[in-house]
Amino acid sequence: MKSTTALRATLRATSVSNLGFFIRASVTLAALALFVCFPPVIPAQSALDGFAPNPNGIVYAIAVQADGKILAGGNFSGANSIGGQTRNHIARLNADGTVETAFDPNANNDVFAIAVQPDGKILVGGGFFSIGGQTRFNIDRLNAEIGGESRWY
Repeated sequence: MKSTTALRATLRATSVSNLGFFIRASVTLAALALFVCFPPVIPAQSALDGFAPNPNGIVYAIAVQADGKILAGGNFSGANSIGGQTRNHIARLNADGTVETAFDPNANNDVFAIAVQPDGKILVGGGFFSIGGQTRFNIDRLNAEIGGESRWY
């Protein structure tokens, strides 16, 4: 007699990077049981590895660039807003959680989405009307080096 277990999952968001997969999903009880019996292999990253940017607001978006640097967007802002530095709504972190000092697009309102294009340019979406030193309503493309506005043409 053959026995099978149904495993259903609804994928809500996926981010793929050269560091691995990050998946958030809604799963059934059967999937939870499978997870408990066969836990996934997790890289040696934890609260003990020193990664602690401690933003002063909610982080809504995270993307990992090809070089391993981490882009974070949200509603953090002002002095000591993330990693002990002043960054408004978007920041780039080094792998150890420190803030990349050259990258400062300075969005004037929340960033809800970040995507990295194959050419390295950064797409940003949110509730802002100024980012990268330019007037932009809700969406912009930034250059990868310093986060300045990248022309659409």
